[in-house]
Amino acid sequence: MNAAVVRQALRLSRKTLLVAGIGFGAFLFLSILGSSLFLEEITGGAGNAEFFAEPPRAVEALSGASDFLSPIGWLSSAMNHPISLTLQTLAALTVAASIPTEIERGTLDLILARPVSRAQYIVSKIAAAAGAVALVQVAGLVAMLVARSMLDDLEVVSFSAVFRLFAASFCLFLAFSMLSFLISARSSLRARALGLSVGLVVVSFFLNFLGLLFDEASFLRYLSPFHYFSPGDHLSGDAPWYYPVVLLALAAAAGAGAYRLFSTRDLTR
Repeated sequence: MNAAVVRQALRLSRKTLLVAGIGFGAFLFLSILGSSLFLEEITGGAGNAEFFAEPPRAVEALSGASDFLSPIGWLSSAMNHPISLTLQTLAALTVAASIPTEIERGTLDLILARPVSRAQYIVSKIAAAAGAVALVQVAGLVAMLVARSMLDDLEVVSFSAVFRLFAASFCLFLAFSMLSFLISARSSLRARALGLSVGLVVVSFFLNFLGLLFDEASFLRYLSPFHYFSPGDHLSGDAPWYYPVVLLALAAAAGAGAYRLFSTRDLTR
C-alpha cells in the first residue's frame, strides 16, 4: 500500500465526502427529532395510531420498519430512507470511480511511472474507499448518538445497539464499494463505471423489496446485499450473526477480483 496514493484519493474525494457525511448526519438527526414530534401528535389522538403501529406490508418492506411508534422503528426507517441510502452510496462509490477518471485524464500513466506498482495502486485505492465509507458512517453515528442523548424515548436503545447498527451499515456499503471497484477495474470511462455501479445498488434494493413484498419472490432477497442489512434486527439484537460475515465476504471477493482484473488489464483501452 502506498500512503501517498491513499492521501491523494481521499483529497480528491474530500468535497463529495464532506457533503455526504454532513448530509447523512443532518438527515438522521432531523429525521429522528421529527419522528419524536410526530409520535407526540399520534399518541395525542391526532392521527391513526393503528396504521403506524402496524403499517401495510408494502410500507414495511420499503422502510424496513414494522412499527413506526417505537424508537427502533424510527431509527430503522431513517437508516432505510432513500436519502440515507443515496448519501451512503455516494461515499461508497466516489473513490472507486477515480480509477476510470484517471485513465480518461491520462494521469494514471504518470502515477504508475513513479515507484508505484499496479498492486500498490489498487490496494491503496481500496484502503481509501474503506476509509471514505467509515468517515460517513462515523458522521451518522455521531448524529444518532447526539439525538439519542436529547430524547428520553431513545434511552431504550443502547449504545451497543447503535454501534452494532452502524457496523452493519459499514459492512453493507463496503461491499457496494468493492463491487464498484470490480466494475471500475475494467472500465476506462467514468460515466460508464458510475452508471453500472449505481445501477447495481438500485437493482439490489429492488430485489430485496420485491422479495419482502411478495411471498412468491421471497428467494430474490437472498441475492441482494440489502437483505443482510436489517436495521431493526441489528438494533434489537435479533439479526443473525452471519449477516455481517456475508457482506464482508462479498467485499473481500469483489476486492480480490478488482485487484486481479486491474493487475492484468490493458490500460491503453
